[in-house]
Amino acid sequence: MKLATGIITAAFILVASGTADALGNTIDFTKSCEDDLELVPGLNDYVLKATCTGRDKQDYKTELSLNGCIANNIQGGVMEWKDPQGLFGTSCNKCSLSGKERNLLTCACNASNGKRESSQINLDKGIGNNNGVLQCGSVSGTRSLT
Repeated sequence: MKLATGIITAAFILVASGTADALGNTIDFTKSCEDDLELVPGLNDYVLKATCTGRDKQDYKTELSLNGCIANNIQGGVMEWKDPQGLFGTSCNKCSLSGKERNLLTCACNASNGKRESSQINLDKGIGNNNGVLQCGSVSGTRSLT
């Protein structure tokens, strides 16, 4: 009974900071982050920046390297979730955000046939707001007060 209570408490805390997937990872970050999403290209990487609300109702500036959790499946040039160290930025570029909530990442990715394929991934399916910090599986971003 004590174990069940602990599990229920942990699940409540996780859900209070965002939606969780079947593995308990926090997802659906756009539900608790503002519309100011920014995608910043770097050297073989892209950084997602946002303003997200913590459990204390305070807004935080947060950023997450997407190389930590997205990979390029080179067979078809398709982005997919990989935790940790997806390193998609080494073979995908020309990335942009789109969609009503700007949660769709679209990039041109290398494929094994030598062509570049357009690939899209829904960031809400793998990134969450963990107490004001963008998180993807075991990879956490950084945060600072707004």
